[in-house]
Amino acid sequence: MNPKKKFLFIFIVFCLPFLFTFIEIFFHPECLKLSGSVPTQEEPKFYFLDFFSGKFQKSTENYLASKSGSRWVFIRFRNQIHYSLFHKIYGQKTVFGKKDYLFEKDHIEAHLGIDYLGDKKIEEIGLNIKKLKNILQKRNIPLFILLAPGKASFYPEYISEEMLSQKKENSNYKKFKKVLEENYIHCIDFISWMKGLQGEKMPFYPKGGTHWSYYTASIAMPVIIQKISEVTNKNFPKISVQMKSTTTLPYYNLDSDIFNSLNLLWSLPFGKYIEPEILIENTNFYKPNVLIVGDSFYFTLSATKLPEKLFSIESNFYYYDKINYSINGKTNTQIEKFDLNKDIFSKDIIILLVSEVNLKYFGYGFIEKVITEEKKSNTIKKYKMSKYNDRPKYY
Repeated sequence: MNPKKKFLFIFIVFCLPFLFTFIEIFFHPECLKLSGSVPTQEEPKFYFLDFFSGKFQKSTENYLASKSGSRWVFIRFRNQIHYSLFHKIYGQKTVFGKKDYLFEKDHIEAHLGIDYLGDKKIEEIGLNIKKLKNILQKRNIPLFILLAPGKASFYPEYISEEMLSQKKENSNYKKFKKVLEENYIHCIDFISWMKGLQGEKMPFYPKGGTHWSYYTASIAMPVIIQKISEVTNKNFPKISVQMKSTTTLPYYNLDSDIFNSLNLLWSLPFGKYIEPEILIENTNFYKPNVLIVGDSFYFTLSATKLPEKLFSIESNFYYYDKINYSINGKTNTQIEKFDLNKDIFSKDIIILLVSEVNLKYFGYGFIEKVITEEKKSNTIKKYKMSKYNDRPKYY
């Protein structure tokens, strides 16, 4: 390399961080942001003790590094080199399976039964589910449990032999399925349903994603509607889902959520994604007021727009016990600021969505909250009745 080219190369390398910082400050492009869980650094306050101990300097260094516009490129550059040369990744709990299939470790553990709660605990939860069902039944509100399958259960052939050798005899899914059947709970079991799809060469789970694909959510929604229709004796429209086209780019952002969290510079060859065509036969039909309580697997169902077309505008989604989303996802509020009693008991239908990995957190506190509120309500009724009976009687 001649001296001019050397100078130009060094100049470009020297200027790149300033260029990226300039772009970050003035244009805030989304593509420059790191994906996944990125810890935020608070601006440190100056204290003499911290200054002389060196704590202030270290905190300031971390804060300035987090604000640097060029930070993302160095992190992605490091991650790419380590992946390309050593097949090393930095995604939290990410596991590289066979043929570049990405998994989350806790999903594999759920499939293997490593996170098994035990018979006694699951039977206790089963009794609470039955109590919830009875509370809702008194108000003519049917309860549905929707079990969403994990990627590891659908694609066990892409998990390493070393991990598969840890498979236990029992699992949360097997025991919960039995308990739900014994307590006559309406269950929409997609874990079992999707086992019937194994062997079909369709991307039901994207290689780089942890949730079911947009296409899978599209064909799952008619199954949910059919079950609701059978239990409620209400007519819903026929929904047809067909493959419209294929693409090599993720059709929906959750289709590549694990890969995005790796923060590499270049994508991996993840194959094809399906763009479905979803048709609803008519638009004049019964739209129930539905509450869905669940985890992130619902977001893919919501992305199909079918819930907002099939359920009433008053319907909503509780994301765990934290955020209440409107059925179209356009507004949300913190659940702690929400009148749960008024909302829950005004519903026509309640769906509790639990993905396989979250069976160990079954209900996310929703079941216990409703049971507690019911007990409070009954106590108040008994108190009022006792006051009524103790009133002076006049003849």
